[in-house]
Order: sequence, then structure tokens, then C-alpha cells
Amino acid sequence: MKSCLVIEESEVIASFAAGVFSDLSVEATIATDAASAIAALEAASPDLLFLDWDLPQLGALDILKRLASVEEDKRPLVVMATTENDLQQIAVARAAGVATILFKPYDEFQLTEALTELGFVKPAANKKKTASGGTKTARSARTPRARKTRTAKKAAG
Repeated sequence: MKSCLVIEESEVIASFAAGVFSDLSVEATIATDAASAIAALEAASPDLLFLDWDLPQLGALDILKRLASVEEDKRPLVVMATTENDLQQIAVARAAGVATILFKPYDEFQLTEALTELGFVKPAANKKKTASGGTKTARSARTPRARKTRTAKKAAG
């Protein structure tokens, strides 16, 4: 089973991300600050680092600098989540080894799509969580059901 270290100061966002990873059969560990993240990285070598750019105390860049000392073939894939849209900050993150960036707020579909594009998870039927905690398959506007609905609305209107 693949593993991921979720480094996110917001426990709500970290739990959401860990839940998405779990749904994708990826074992997720949560660290809510850079110090606990570094300790977790020293204890284990995750396959993926899901990293919030804005962390208290040490920042994401400090963690990325520490990763640079790890042998390249043993370095985890890094996905960053941020509210920053400053091109300089994005360039710094990319230069430091970030494979892809998700802008907050993101949803389950965006996270899954990013992981699929990176080849971390295999493509699967797109499923979205429902309010009741179940899942449903996300449908595009081009599916037969969506066309029928649009057609029915046109006929009614």
C-alpha cells in the first residue's frame, strides 16, 4: 500500500485530505506542524508528501530543503496545497521539488485528478462524497443522463 504524509495545520483540512487518500487506498499520516512532520519523515519514508505551503514555525520551504538532502530515488513525490497565487512563491516551490500545486479550496475530485495525472494513483470512476457520507459517481454534462435531463428541461420550458 502506498503511503502519504499530510502536513497541514488545519485539522479539518488534514482530515479531509486523509479521508480522500484513504478512499484511494493510500495510507495517510497527519502532521499539523513542521516539527512533527520532520519527526514523521525521520521515522518513515512516505511515497507522497501532501504539504501546506503556510505552516507555523518552520515553513514548507524548510521541509523541502531538508528533503533535498534525501537521495533522489528515495525522495517522496511532493504535492503542495496553498492559498498563495504569487508567481514567485510558486516558482520557488517548483524549484524546491514540488511536483504539482493545488489551490485552496480544493475538493476530492481535484485532489484525485492531480494524483492521477502524476501517476500516483490509477484512474478510476470519479466518485464524489455525498452529504450522507456515501459516494456517487460524478457525471459530466456529456453523459446520456445529463443530456436526457437537459432535453427534458427544454421540452418542459
